[in-house]
Amino acid sequence: MFDLFIIFILAQVVLAFMLCFFGYKNIRLLISIYAFMAGFLVCYALVIKLPISALWRNILSTVAGLLLSGLTYTLYRIAMFAAGAGLGLAVGFILCHSFGIPPFGTVGLVLLIALALAAGALSIGYKRLVLILSTSACGAMLLSINGGYLIDRFAHIGFDVLTIQRPLLDTISTLDAFFNSSLIYIIGATIILGIAGMVLQFKRCKK
Repeated sequence: MFDLFIIFILAQVVLAFMLCFFGYKNIRLLISIYAFMAGFLVCYALVIKLPISALWRNILSTVAGLLLSGLTYTLYRIAMFAAGAGLGLAVGFILCHSFGIPPFGTVGLVLLIALALAAGALSIGYKRLVLILSTSACGAMLLSINGGYLIDRFAHIGFDVLTIQRPLLDTISTLDAFFNSSLIYIIGATIILGIAGMVLQFKRCKK
């Protein structure tokens, strides 16, 4: 039986592929899906210690995800800003790890926030350019991390990777550990996939 953790990773691979190669044309839908996942995970983390059943925990998390997703879909310009900000965050994380700066330390957070705000602002004035760059880069990075994690686990344990028993809330720390241990591969794969995604999207999304 599939575990929630592996379902989450597989969903991330599919979404990252769509974001990288078809993100600009489907940005509103994809950002809404990511908003749902973010709302679900944040709510799940907040209610995990409450004395309620797993069913109610999942219901509350689903409702929170749907509300955030609906809000994001409705406020499209905010979604565009968020997509552009994603490019700044992707660049910021690469710079932090390349220069040994803790991404969640004071300097790292200032760098991430500054780059996210700058890229988000540019996405409003230069929508097509920034959003294609953003979706390609972010999609490529997410595909490299999640896809790379699956490939790495499959190389070690085969098809047992599909039944990994791991708490869903450990997802971020697990992927962060893989990111740190495979940084060179991830940067290389991100560059290759990102360029391929940009070329395809610019050809398909002509003015």
